[in-house]
Amino acid sequence: MSSHHIVRDEQEPALLLWQPGQLSFEQAGQLLEWSPRVVVHQPALQEALTWGIKLDAVCTAPGDMPEVVAAVEHQQPVSILTLPGHNALQAVLQWLKDKQQASLYLIADASADNFLLLRQLEPLQQLAQIQVISQGWRYSYFKLGQAQKWLPTSSILKTIAFDKQPLLSGAEAILSRQSAVLQHIALQQSGIIQLQSETPFWVAEDI
Repeated sequence: MSSHHIVRDEQEPALLLWQPGQLSFEQAGQLLEWSPRVVVHQPALQEALTWGIKLDAVCTAPGDMPEVVAAVEHQQPVSILTLPGHNALQAVLQWLKDKQQASLYLIADASADNFLLLRQLEPLQQLAQIQVISQGWRYSYFKLGQAQKWLPTSSILKTIAFDKQPLLSGAEAILSRQSAVLQHIALQQSGIIQLQSETPFWVAEDI
């Protein structure tokens, strides 16, 4: 995992490492298998360098620019993106959109502050199709309020909805409400489940 190809398809999801400590070296390796564009936020830079990942861009506050430039000097060429004081994540997503990047994996803490990140990402889905990887879970957004998936027995899903929780049908499963925005789904048999709502929601799968 020490390098990846220069030639790439912009339809392949980019990898945006926003916060450290959210995935293992092995999980990162799986996401890097198809040589995506890799962008790292300065707080996660040391983790990425320890893994030996070839970086395409690093985003940083202006005050940290000299330190970042020195840290990635051995990897040039690397783009250095200066972040604004507010809406930093949105600025990076806009940069990726300008690069014709249609989708990405955002590596960040999804569950902090009652899933605040997911709430903030909903209006930003217009910039790219964003999935979040966080502490062993992959969060996918269903804007149209419909999801369907085959799952084996004993699978666990989480749904996060800031309006209405989706209705579950299909294979036998146990629903348990965890909070105003979170519910768990535990499958009792293999089969297809359907989730449907009048409003958007997120589904988290164990990775």
